[in-house]
Amino acid sequence: IVNEQDRLERWKEYIKELFDDDRTEVQIKNTSTGPNITLDELERAIKLSKNRKATGPDDNSKRNNQTARR
Repeated sequence: IVNEQDRLERWKEYIKELFDDDRTEVQIKNTSTGPNITLDELERAIKLSKNRKATGPDDNSKRNNQTARR
């Protein structure tokens, strides 16, 4: 690439290719099977959970939750 105009044009092509998204949009179905959980219920569950225990399948611990609330 010799001149400035060619360089700018090449950058334009590169950015267009980089961010061009031709994937089809995937519709996510709501598969909720139970009642909604309120914020009060969530906070109570965190408060009642014990410290220094292994995390569950969601890899969420009381320590992480307490840190996130600050």
